[in-house]
Amino acid sequence: MPRTGIAQVVENHKLTLKEPTVKIDTPKDVVVKVEFAAQNPIDVRTYDLKQIPDGEIAGRDLVGIVDVIAPEVVDKELKGTRIAAFANGSTPSKSGAFAQWAIAKDEIYVVIPDNIAPEAAATLPVGFFTAVHGLYLPHKLGLERGGSKSELVLIWGGNSSVGRYAIQLAKLGGHRVITVASPASADELKALGAEKVFSYKDADVVEQIRKEYGDIPNVLDAIGTPDSATTSSKTTGSSPAKYTTVRRNAEHTENFPKHITVSPIQAYRVFDQEHLPEVTIAKEYAKLLTGWLKEGKIVPNKPKVLGGLEKVEEGYQLHRDGKIHGEKLVYDIAKTKL
Repeated sequence: MPRTGIAQVVENHKLTLKEPTVKIDTPKDVVVKVEFAAQNPIDVRTYDLKQIPDGEIAGRDLVGIVDVIAPEVVDKELKGTRIAAFANGSTPSKSGAFAQWAIAKDEIYVVIPDNIAPEAAATLPVGFFTAVHGLYLPHKLGLERGGSKSELVLIWGGNSSVGRYAIQLAKLGGHRVITVASPASADELKALGAEKVFSYKDADVVEQIRKEYGDIPNVLDAIGTPDSATTSSKTTGSSPAKYTTVRRNAEHTENFPKHITVSPIQAYRVFDQEHLPEVTIAKEYAKLLTGWLKEGKIVPNKPKVLGGLEKVEEGYQLHRDGKIHGEKLVYDIAKTKL
């Protein structure tokens, strides 16, 4: 059952509002009528690097109402349910989030409870699953999940989308969380679960952290810039440590000392083969998240609705100019002006 509607499509490395057709192509596809789509840094980065093939629909994060389910979808009653999902947008794929219609992968979605506004729910998938992978996959930080062993973890960039979810998830898992962020966000981040917030503006931030906490054993770099990589790695001192980064090829870590085990977080691997740990853990946490949202144990990022899909270029420029802080840009599909 094909669905045709407005979308931001890449043509000649430019965003263009068009009306592509989306249709089921695998027996586990879920067709979603998109209400809101959220912008991620990787959306801008892949676009600016001209890595998006012509004809692709941009965007990854979305929330909407399930319209059609393919024959092998597990929940046969899913139609009509509001879900947040991770469209495999801006890569060689059949779907993207910046569109009226999108395809979600079965079981890699979150059922949204009534107490969560849909525009806030749109901020969940990429940031949440990235944080899950970074904290809990054995080949990333590999923290225990709700076990008896509490570890110390440093989230570098706690006020980023990934950072905010990582703080909450690590705290839920029984771990001690410290973070580096803007001082203006300190109270919010402590409310989410950080026991201490250090200012990234302080030239001696590494010395402050090590003076109070010693060598840091676990670092999740939610920023992934050359500066964040270099500076956060110094908090490990000379002790064995794990460092995981949102940069999917672990860029900027080439000169790390040997005592640091480096890993990249590759959340897009939720679209890979079913047996992979990235897929199985995403399915598990997708189910858990519905309850956590209902109980207030996980709080979505703060959304800022910029307008309809015609505002995507403006949103990309706000990211380039460094003007997005502590909130996530969201597009209201119904308000799109042609």
